[in-house]
Amino acid sequence: MRRRTALGTAVLGLLAVLAPRCTWAPAAAWAADTWDLRQISPDERRRLLAGETLAFSVAERTDRDLAAGVALYLPVPTARVGEHLVEGELAVRDPGVNAWGLLSERASPEDLAKLRLGPAETEEILEARPGSVWNLSNPELEAIRALRPALAGPTRSGLAQASTSLHYRNLLLHRARAYRAGGLGAIEPYVRRGGAVTHPGAELRQAAEDARPLAGAAPGLPDTLLLYPSLQHAGRPSQIYWVERRLQGRAAPVLVHQLIEVRPELALHVERHFFVAHSYNSSQTLTGGLPWGSGCLVFAVSRVSTDLVTGLGGDVKRSLGRRQLRGDLTGRVERIRAALTRAQPPQSP
Repeated sequence: MRRRTALGTAVLGLLAVLAPRCTWAPAAAWAADTWDLRQISPDERRRLLAGETLAFSVAERTDRDLAAGVALYLPVPTARVGEHLVEGELAVRDPGVNAWGLLSERASPEDLAKLRLGPAETEEILEARPGSVWNLSNPELEAIRALRPALAGPTRSGLAQASTSLHYRNLLLHRARAYRAGGLGAIEPYVRRGGAVTHPGAELRQAAEDARPLAGAAPGLPDTLLLYPSLQHAGRPSQIYWVERRLQGRAAPVLVHQLIEVRPELALHVERHFFVAHSYNSSQTLTGGLPWGSGCLVFAVSRVSTDLVTGLGGDVKRSLGRRQLRGDLTGRVERIRAALTRAQPPQSP
């Protein structure tokens, strides 16, 4: 329990009180359990300096939430971490990504040409209904229903696959354009059984609160996430990508918003999954570094919303999902370590 109150609250409080030379400012009032760096226990400090990656708890706000965090110490300047976050393309270079592409403001279906659905995905999408495997809105389901008559029959399987892939590319492009123009409020909800809906935009509004403790180091950051596309500026480069993962044996197209903030007090990479084909609803991952003595405290905090952890056996499924999420975050910060350091004894802060 000590680690949760000292390290976990610390990184989620995210050193909002920390300046480049370890000067201290008041913590954000909204976080009742905000810590400051001086509360890290001697044992935790020793383990960080020895190169250990430490996991910590992050509060989960709904029954669909999975949340976790990890941190490690690197004997490199925060500016070097910032350079890596700018150049490393974390959002699309993850080992789980099979294909990806940039979606500019003038993107067309050709920009998603690498995205091709297989026979199994094609069949499932054409037979999709509310509450089935695929995340779709009511208008999207209606458009898919309109495709079925022309694509029925085994002799047209190749045509069905090509036509469904093209239709799905246009669906992704429409969602990307809507998000770019209207932000969280423009994200169409996923329709579920019985007329229920899941709102990824509302989930990401809650996830944006995970950045609020960083407001001391990056003024306006939480509002930038909440009010996108307003409040954008050149110091916060922002890109939208499509990526293809493979989840539960199926191709899983995802729309990703990447935002990067680099300043002396903070290097931060925000990765927001605002549309996901299936398996989960949305996610947000904050990866960054903050000055710590003569080096940098590197952290990753992630929140994922998924219906798969609700219902019977939810506690067990949440525990397994949280463990997997910690493993993914550990892999990410370890890759940052590998990219930025050689084998050398850590320096004392």
